[in-house]
Amino acid sequence: MSQRYNWAYDKRQSRQEYLEDRITQMGHDPDQYRMWHSELEALKAQKEKEKWPGQWGDKTTRQQWSKIEYAIGSKLTNATDGQLAHAAQALKKEVKRRAKVRKQIREKHLKARIEKLTADGYQPLPKAGKEVRRVITEHKIFPDLEAGRPYENEIKSMVLATNAFQSYQPMRTGVLVAEKITSAGNDAIYVQPKALLCFVINRIQDKIAEEEEARKEVERRQQQLKEWEEKQKARSAQVAKDWYQQMEEKNGKWKRALIAHEAKKNEAQRAKMIEVAMRTQVLLAERKLNRVAVPTEEPAQSPADSEQSGSY
Repeated sequence: MSQRYNWAYDKRQSRQEYLEDRITQMGHDPDQYRMWHSELEALKAQKEKEKWPGQWGDKTTRQQWSKIEYAIGSKLTNATDGQLAHAAQALKKEVKRRAKVRKQIREKHLKARIEKLTADGYQPLPKAGKEVRRVITEHKIFPDLEAGRPYENEIKSMVLATNAFQSYQPMRTGVLVAEKITSAGNDAIYVQPKALLCFVINRIQDKIAEEEEARKEVERRQQQLKEWEEKQKARSAQVAKDWYQQMEEKNGKWKRALIAHEAKKNEAQRAKMIEVAMRTQVLLAERKLNRVAVPTEEPAQSPADSEQSGSY
């Protein structure tokens, strides 16, 4: 059964809810039920007796002023300024005194509760945690666990479901969590050693399983990344190959076009050179300076004609 102390139990509304919840539960001792019923009726009667007319925060009514004046034994309108100031100080002191008394009552009840639990075998968390570490180490329950683990702060995090164990449920059975039971404000956690041992073993197993699952998830993602990289490399290689083939085809076309262009250019240059040479020979022939026959468009003369022309 969970033994978790609630500081709100000293407030009547919270205590009333707690008692009403307890009464509806089964399996308790009949005398306990009678005691809870008696306390619940007393709380309801006290609450009805001290019932304040109206709502707090509303404008103070005549009936409310009457209750205040009845409590202090005098009408506020008849009091002097000094009396009102004295009354205000007295009210503040009374409020502080009641808060102090409530705190002392809470601490007294909690200490009595802790004494009873200690007699039933409960131990402070540090002491019980040391025993848990000893059992885990001696029996080698977790061979791969580091020496000295679980640490004290890890056990506390497991019990309260904080820090690295906040995704898990806190310890529900065999534990009493009391906050600020002394004026020093130290936290106190009392647990049953056997219940704590079972709880810590389960939490370590859950944590190991979670880490194993996380490791598998990391490996799976790394494998997916590796496959993706291989696909990207293959795709990049294929793209490069296709691009190279396209460039080769384009380069072949460009080479053929360049060769054809160079051939045309050379042919044009050769024709130009022949034309220039012919024109030069024609000019030299006109001046009778050349020694090479220059081809002309006129028909060639026969030897007889040449001799006849010579006789002329």
